Parts: sequence; C-alpha cells; structure tokens
Amino acid sequence: MQICTTGESQSQITGLASFDTTTGKLKLVAYMASGDPLTLNHFKQTLSYSNSATTVTLGDTVYQATYGKLANGIATYLSLIAVADPCAAQIWLSRQ
Repeated sequence: MQICTTGESQSQITGLASFDTTTGKLKLVAYMASGDPLTLNHFKQTLSYSNSATTVTLGDTVYQATYGKLANGIATYLSLIAVADPCAAQIWLSRQ
C-alpha cells in the first residue's frame, strides 16, 4: 500500500515478485488499484534490488525490513516499510 500526503492519494498493488540473485533484479507482474474513480491497471516492472539484515533497497528506495522464519536459509516472508517523500509505502511478501 502506498499513501501520499499530496492530495492523500492511495494505491494498492497485488502481484508476483521474482528476485533474481544472479542479476540483482526484481521483476514484478501486478495489478494496481488507484485513482478517483477507482481503476484497476495491470503492469510489469523491473527494479534493481539489494538487501542486508535490516534493509531492502528497491530501485532508489531503502525500506526497513523484517524477515520471517527461515526455511533452508531463506525467509518465508518479508515485511518492508519506507518513507519516500511525499509518500509512505508498506510491502508484505511471502515465499511461494
């Protein structure tokens, strides 16, 4: 979910994110609900990513990260939050 202070616009995205550890790229295939009147739009996006024990960087935005239980050394879920003026964004991912 993304909330912006200018006009208090909101949007919500749902989709599939694939992380390629070899290239450092995130591929997102998703739908976004946003606007007034509310519309649903399909989109694809590729971003660079990197991560540490406490942060995940997607493109130019650094998110504070909380990782879930590990299974075979890989987190089963990931929760991210960031402020990128004028917006705040929260992301929740689960491993499939």
